[in-house]
Amino acid sequence: MIPVTSLLQMTDLIQEGSVEIQIGESSIMVERDVITVDLCGLEDSLLIYRQDMLPQLRQLSELFSDAGKTLVIKYEHSRMLKLGAHTDSVFLRLIGLDRVAIRNPVTVYRFLRKTRKGELYYPLLREGCT
Repeated sequence: MIPVTSLLQMTDLIQEGSVEIQIGESSIMVERDVITVDLCGLEDSLLIYRQDMLPQLRQLSELFSDAGKTLVIKYEHSRMLKLGAHTDSVFLRLIGLDRVAIRNPVTVYRFLRKTRKGELYYPLLREGCT
């Protein structure tokens, strides 16, 4: 799991530019106010149960919003979700997800389609993701 509080503290150290962390084919780009996570692969390393996904998104959006930062989640180099500060979606607010916006519904569908035995997998290092 990515240590979110460490990334938030790292953003305060950045004056200009950005820091990129590569994990296989996946990457984390840390800028002053934006953290971008690009998920490509890691088949079995990070799993989230379906019923836990919405509370986790809610918790992350509150954490990033309180810090005044934004988290962008990409799946195979395509923007999937944006959450935190300066983010809003009327539809998602109706279901209780404040400060979360879906950027590409097709990419979200492709991400959610990666299921096995009722579990949702974050594929972080899948081969062929270029």
